[in-house]
Amino acid sequence: MVDEPHQIATGSPGVPEDLVTVPAISPQEAFSAFYREYTPKLIGSLLNRGARMEDAAEVAQETMTKAWQSWSAITFAPAWVFKVGLRDYGQRMASVHETPIDDASERSALIAADSDIDQWVENNHYHRMILSLPPRQRQVMQAHLLGLTDPQIARELAMDPATVRSHLRKARRALIVHREGGKHR
Repeated sequence: MVDEPHQIATGSPGVPEDLVTVPAISPQEAFSAFYREYTPKLIGSLLNRGARMEDAAEVAQETMTKAWQSWSAITFAPAWVFKVGLRDYGQRMASVHETPIDDASERSALIAADSDIDQWVENNHYHRMILSLPPRQRQVMQAHLLGLTDPQIARELAMDPATVRSHLRKARRALIVHREGGKHR
């Protein structure tokens, strides 16, 4: 995926405005950086979809394993991970046969014991606001917050770009209403 030198535009003083060649990094280094940046984002996105922490961490790890196995063929990794992770979470939830237990205190090895993510979920108004959206608006808004563009979201979710814009517009309105305590302008 990233095994050739690439060029970037510069705008630094004293550097010509043309392109400068930057040394390539190995696929392992590129994936490692991607993994560190996007695993927490994927977990957060799954939490916003209503996943339990343990399920979100496990699905994220499985998704990243699949990403590494397909790394050389993936063209836009954030969208790929978002799509595969949400699809796998949906499949997992559709096939769950829950058995009630008394103690659910076991944590995922992916999340450190001293992690403040539980406190973040508890205190983060953004998380509660996103959960208040209808499922499709929540899905589109999460993809938007992960940095995907409207056309990328449309392609990944198999919908028209105008529909993506409509969902984003409705989600923004709903979030404003939620933020203002239910007062519609």
